[in-house]
Amino acid sequence: MFVEEPFAGYEGKYVSAPIRNVLPKTRQKPHPPMWMACGNRDAIRTAAAKGLGALNFSFFGPAETKKWVDAYYSGIESADCVPAAFAVNAQIAATIPMFCHRDETTAVERAVDGVQFFNFGLGFYAGFGTAAPARTRLWEEFQRDRDKHGMGRSSFGKPGMPLGNPARGAVGTPHQIRDFLRLHEEAGLDQASSSSRAVAPVTSTSANRWSSSPTR
Repeated sequence: MFVEEPFAGYEGKYVSAPIRNVLPKTRQKPHPPMWMACGNRDAIRTAAAKGLGALNFSFFGPAETKKWVDAYYSGIESADCVPAAFAVNAQIAATIPMFCHRDETTAVERAVDGVQFFNFGLGFYAGFGTAAPARTRLWEEFQRDRDKHGMGRSSFGKPGMPLGNPARGAVGTPHQIRDFLRLHEEAGLDQASSSSRAVAPVTSTSANRWSSSPTR
């Protein structure tokens, strides 16, 4: 749409768009990079086959990061890669929970409930939960069932250990976070996007207001 003059249109099974000249055109040359959100690991292979950047959640440590980085770039470099855009965007990125404080215990205390509530919400709506719009009180569900789903406070691990737990992400001291990100960089990760919104302090009032919203 931002390159063709006019855009040639598209007719698909679920989506169609007429011939139009979309204005204004982007000034950036080449075309701005295109990304694909990868909700599961197999989607990383799909992104590679289409020449798209792969956006992911946290990997289970540097070893898994390297495994999927290698798989992604093997796909990018193979004959199976047929770019869906006007240029290949060969990049793989991960969104990682982050909270930094000079005192590790303080960082964990302030972040643990927010990170785990965010993870619980993803699992609840995408997997193990049954939601009733405007009735489900997710915060209460989280408080009651978090341990059952491996999202208790103890799942963050013991203080003083190197970061590597995907449930915790980059929550710790500046030194811990620097070492954690360096390991992923060495494993080939191109970009790390910090998710600070997920670690905001959570109160029962704000959480229940969020989780019982009709739009959720």
